[in-house]
Amino acid sequence: MAHEPLFATQLLNGYFYFHLEYEGPMAAIASAYLLEYVTARTQPEWLDNLQNKLGEKSVAGARAHVNLDLEEDHSGFVWETLMATVHSAEDIEKLNKHFDRIFGLFCAYLVEVYQSTAGKKEANPLMQAPIAAVNFAQAANA
Repeated sequence: MAHEPLFATQLLNGYFYFHLEYEGPMAAIASAYLLEYVTARTQPEWLDNLQNKLGEKSVAGARAHVNLDLEEDHSGFVWETLMATVHSAEDIEKLNKHFDRIFGLFCAYLVEVYQSTAGKKEANPLMQAPIAAVNFAQAANA
């Protein structure tokens, strides 16, 4: 705990804590599914780009990990686990709302990482982490 997590990370964790307490594991598993799904479809290309810049040895571990994820169909496994939390049309609506909100929270995290690593604090108040989370979640729902 030498470093406090980014505010967007705190917001995401708060979202999970709230929904675990009052609803169950659906939100947390939906987040895991989004990460597995996106990673399976994008990380091979990311690693190709990194390999071109850093060399094959630098990405060997990450490539082995993503290859294992693909071979074992981790996103499919997490999807099946997630579907175990869906029992009604109301649950499907809840799940879609979680996807939109978690997407917004992930976007807010990426905005905050960019701002903190590029050394540029966003002057536009609409791109600060909590507001970005809401804006991106609403845009996904539009």
